[in-house]
Amino acid sequence: MNDAQKTKDQLIRELHELRYQLSLDSDAQRQELVDINALLLAINTTLNLDEVVEKVMDALRRVFSFDQISIFLYNAETGSLEVTHWYGEGVTDKLREIFEAYPLSIDWEDVYFVKSFLDSEPKTVNRISPELLAQYSERDLQMFEWNPHKGIAIFPLEVQEKVIGIINFVNTLEPFALRRQDVYRIGRYVSAIATTINNAYLVRKTSYALEQSRAREREIAHLNQVILTTASTLDLDAVFAAISQGLKDIFEFDAVGIQLVDNERNLLNIHKVYGDVITDELLEQWCSLEITTRRDDSASSYTFATGDTFYFPRISPDDPFTETDWRMYNIKPFSAYLALPLIIQNDTIGVISFFRAEQFFDLDETDLARIRRYVASLSTAINNARVHELLKHSSANPR
Repeated sequence: MNDAQKTKDQLIRELHELRYQLSLDSDAQRQELVDINALLLAINTTLNLDEVVEKVMDALRRVFSFDQISIFLYNAETGSLEVTHWYGEGVTDKLREIFEAYPLSIDWEDVYFVKSFLDSEPKTVNRISPELLAQYSERDLQMFEWNPHKGIAIFPLEVQEKVIGIINFVNTLEPFALRRQDVYRIGRYVSAIATTINNAYLVRKTSYALEQSRAREREIAHLNQVILTTASTLDLDAVFAAISQGLKDIFEFDAVGIQLVDNERNLLNIHKVYGDVITDELLEQWCSLEITTRRDDSASSYTFATGDTFYFPRISPDDPFTETDWRMYNIKPFSAYLALPLIIQNDTIGVISFFRAEQFFDLDETDLARIRRYVASLSTAINNARVHELLKHSSANPR
């Protein structure tokens, strides 16, 4: 066979191979169209990211072999990429915890994940070799050692020309064999995931704003009731009952203690205690304690002296108690504590403390601000009652 015949036969073989590949590509395109339609249906009918990712995983396994998907979303407050979802084989709680404790600062431009995010383009490595690992940045190498893999593909999650995070595909058992057209196809599926994440975020943001608006309406209604009660009675129990309605809308507590200052003796006397967990015996023991207004005497003393909120959401016996606080804890152990000053016209008249007996507090600054508004109303009620008592005493003992 001469060279011309060899060339002709080779050309024929190449044409047959190209026709076969075109046929495969056509089938792949038809399958992709079916998959994309299924994804669009899922996106329009659910905000469940797990459901959409499952469909994407099923579709993409016809493109390439992988056994893990992880999603890192950008946190603007911390300026970092944080892992939010992780699917696949070998994903343990311990592995999640390690990566959750390792947010990726977008200042780390030498990290592959961060490069993909900042450049808004995929970064793929079909085969991770020892030679490549030798060129890895220290942080990339650390993440590889935590979760070894043979191939990795990193894609930016982009919505309306804004990158909101990245998604990573890895195979922990064998390398990838990704071609350029495969990368393009994966990118189209990744867009579906980005859209779902964005839709869920927008709904969550709208729901949060609506809930905040409703919470504000409830708070206004409760405060109006408190103002009405305060104006119509000097009964502190009745005022506190009205306030409790609003406070229970913010957080759960098992007991409340109100301490008022004795300026002559510089003491914080227990004035009122509310809560089913507080028995008469416990109250008697607490009232026997001498709590001074000295800043370092107790948590409530600190709040009185500084005017600051003292928030301790989780308490254990190993915490550094003052001697006075330790005596209180031994009388009745508590698991969470919140103290706020009772202030009237820039004058601190006492402290109110909220306790949990077994559970913990989980309050943010918005919650604390709402609690302060109710405490301000309680301060007014206490002050009105005190002024009334002083007037009664003056009338009974004229000079």
